[in-house]
Amino acid sequence: MPPTRAPLEHQDLAFDGACLHYTLRLSPRRATICVQILPGGEVRVAAPAAVRRADIDSFLRGHWRWIRSKQQALRQYMPAPPRMPFGEGVQLPLLGEKLILRQRLTTGSRPEVVRCGSELVVSAATPAQVPELIVSWYRNAARCQVSQRIGHFAALVGRSPARLSIRGQKTRWGSCSALGTISINWRLMQASAEILDYVIVHELCHLLHRNHSPRFWREVGRILPDYMRLRCELRTFGLNLPF
Repeated sequence: MPPTRAPLEHQDLAFDGACLHYTLRLSPRRATICVQILPGGEVRVAAPAAVRRADIDSFLRGHWRWIRSKQQALRQYMPAPPRMPFGEGVQLPLLGEKLILRQRLTTGSRPEVVRCGSELVVSAATPAQVPELIVSWYRNAARCQVSQRIGHFAALVGRSPARLSIRGQKTRWGSCSALGTISINWRLMQASAEILDYVIVHELCHLLHRNHSPRFWREVGRILPDYMRLRCELRTFGLNLPF
């Protein structure tokens, strides 16, 4: 039986007026410290089991500018620009379901999008209007879904946001401002309901803990014990974002 890998540890390093969150894996088979920047900007550090934490911190400070520049570059992948052809019969992802796109070209009537069971019916004057109408429908659906799930999870976390914002952020799935505003990316409606819930819980927990300290992750784990799996699924989803 192969040896069991050491678990990932969540760590934070304050330096140069900023905070770097990273995951750390210690291994007796490693001889050097290694830093990996994953798509989306996540930082992973692998180090020898006997290394001192002060040495890890010193290594990261020495590579601070490189880490930050790589994070910025690799965050550009999410979300990807629209690339799905919005043609008749295309399947649109919605919280783990598939909606079949139906187009109705109309003249003299107001453009609209209506869900009819497993179909999303878009009425527009020209095909060029269809993508914008679909995105607008997803934004509205996101506001409804996120509001409902925030109401559910806020009771468990013990804090509610001052305001909810549905956005199309270019570098993140969600955020929590110092004033208590939670922003959620509408593109998460293309993911599973579980992934959307994870991002919502993540941001609600930031109302209690503004950083990614062990206390923060314990709170996330208290609400969603399987959050590590959902983090991995979110990363995979971001790499294959439909539109």
